[in-house]
Amino acid sequence: MRTNRRIGFTLIEILVVIAIIAVLIALLLPAVQNVRAAAARVQCVNNLKQLALAAYSYHGDKGRFPPGLNVADPRNYASYCGYDNTALNYTYYTCPPPAPVVGQGLNFFQAVLPNVEQANLYQQLAPNFTAKLRLSTTITYQQVTASGKTLPSAWDLNTYGGYYCETGYETMNLNCASPTSPGAAVVPTFICPSDDNLNSLITYPNTSNYTFWNGSAFVTTTDPNLYFGANSYAFNLGTYYGPVQYWYGQNLDGMYFFNSGVRVVDVTDGTSNTIALGERYHRDPTFDKISSIGTLGNVSGWAWTHTPSVSVELGCAGNSPINWLVPVSTTTDPNHVLQCQRTSTFGSGHTGGANFAFVDGSVRFLSDSTDVTTVLQPLCTRAGGEVIPNGAGF
Repeated sequence: MRTNRRIGFTLIEILVVIAIIAVLIALLLPAVQNVRAAAARVQCVNNLKQLALAAYSYHGDKGRFPPGLNVADPRNYASYCGYDNTALNYTYYTCPPPAPVVGQGLNFFQAVLPNVEQANLYQQLAPNFTAKLRLSTTITYQQVTASGKTLPSAWDLNTYGGYYCETGYETMNLNCASPTSPGAAVVPTFICPSDDNLNSLITYPNTSNYTFWNGSAFVTTTDPNLYFGANSYAFNLGTYYGPVQYWYGQNLDGMYFFNSGVRVVDVTDGTSNTIALGERYHRDPTFDKISSIGTLGNVSGWAWTHTPSVSVELGCAGNSPINWLVPVSTTTDPNHVLQCQRTSTFGSGHTGGANFAFVDGSVRFLSDSTDVTTVLQPLCTRAGGEVIPNGAGF
């Protein structure tokens, strides 16, 4: 006997299957996310280890660690020694040491390129390490050389608003002048996968045309933008004794700073107790709202060679809690103090803290709850003689 029976699923059965699939996805998704987060953290640890070991390799070649920011004419900045800025309510007396690399402008990340398998990129950058920037509109290199005089330094040429320009050797504007410039190259070792608010290629507004003497000819940049390969890492500046405002308030007690040339023997706190580099996270909505320099994601790039860059784009200090954010109630920051503090704060996109490479090449994770005064600042000084409490968790 034949029956007219229809084979298929009822609506209830379909809904049950969909519900089961949804539950399975809900169970699996956190596991997948955890695997991705773990992989990103492992990659980040590997990047920091490579950078720390590259610095050690540099030390083996040069007898010292790389400079944080090498500017070959320190006279450009010595005028700030003892300068009392009552408008910003702070005084700074720290004077930069002589440049360890004579006649060049470069930073830590550029210096270690040959030691992170980027020797070809270093060779592309090197010809512009001797470039000097002219900002003044009242006198030009062309006018000076046309008169038959010897080309002076940037110190002799530039005055701006009554103060000496923070110029010197400004290689960023030549090495980052176009999307195909060497300074726009994306170096995987410089990027943490968890730095999720960072574009690999950063386009930064270039508000002026810049004229350089590059050692043999005059070069003027005309592109409306500068282009930087991204960077998730920052070297250890040490600590500040005043508001975090560019380099002026630095104690020069970290591993890498303005014209630094630290040697292993100078790290008397111990290479396993001194931070060399750490992460910087580029997500902060409040910073983006108040910033005069664009989003925090734009404050990156590894090819900056510009006076304030030693604290704003290249280094971080131990003065703020890990992953400190600009307070959400902030609406203005006219003197850039909060912006400088935020960009000089270590942090990451990893949950609960950030990775740090120590001078000995080890990499450790420090939590957001790490005490600033008793742990983070002591770890950021190379010769402070501080005693870190037992159970500090690093």
